[in-house]
Amino acid sequence: MTMSRDATGIDALRNYSEGRLSRGEAIQMLRIRDYAGLLVALGDAGFPSPPNSQAVVDADNNAFDIIWNAPRRS
Repeated sequence: MTMSRDATGIDALRNYSEGRLSRGEAIQMLRIRDYAGLLVALGDAGFPSPPNSQAVVDADNNAFDIIWNAPRRS
């Protein structure tokens, strides 16, 4: 995948990385095919993945709690 490193592309990656732009908006602005391409573009530009929303964190915590506290099988 090749993405131009113009100011708009770098701004879109920065804004997505900082959580100010949705995944879909970033993909559309960068004119890339999918989320995998977005992750590659983030890495190539040196930006981290955006933080998870609180809803995702809560769901992950709930799933962990259910699994951790499940009855043990012998």
